[in-house]
Amino acid sequence: LYAWAAACRGTLTQRLREVMGEESGNYAATMLLGCRDLLPRDDRDAFAQLGVAHLLSVSGFHVGGLAGVLDALWRRLKRTRWQRFLLNAVALVAYSFITGFNAPVVRATVMFLLWQLGTLNLKQRSGLHIISATWIAMLAFAPAQLMNPGFQMSFGAMLGLTLITPWMQSLLKPRGRLLSRVWQ
Repeated sequence: LYAWAAACRGTLTQRLREVMGEESGNYAATMLLGCRDLLPRDDRDAFAQLGVAHLLSVSGFHVGGLAGVLDALWRRLKRTRWQRFLLNAVALVAYSFITGFNAPVVRATVMFLLWQLGTLNLKQRSGLHIISATWIAMLAFAPAQLMNPGFQMSFGAMLGLTLITPWMQSLLKPRGRLLSRVWQ
């Protein structure tokens, strides 16, 4: 399975190079597919020295952006909620696969799909429940992740955001629908 994912990544990387040129294609493959070894060591070191090495990492942000664009597309195409869920699930699992099941991508995919599944069943969604269910699911497939600092920090950050967000939102009650939406 991982060999097939690597082959898909290689094919997509080659297409990016053909369309964008070799150097730009390598940067695009690094930022979209997680192929960090395509960049020269000096460039990676420069990103690290500037404190922006995270820009070269595939993360939950990518999943959120992809999910948002896809969900907007499915809404525009007038798909039902169940159809949108299934289409998003296929696309996000495929992206997780292509990135080599990168832990932050898998975490964000599982969290988004659980959140969306909650909307389908018209259940109240609890951020703590979604984080907990994702944590359990990821450890069920790879228990050794528990000792990984990246895994711990990722879930710690999500837990912090989930617990702090209600307090932050209570600090300011913007007037107007747009400002309120932006603040949320």
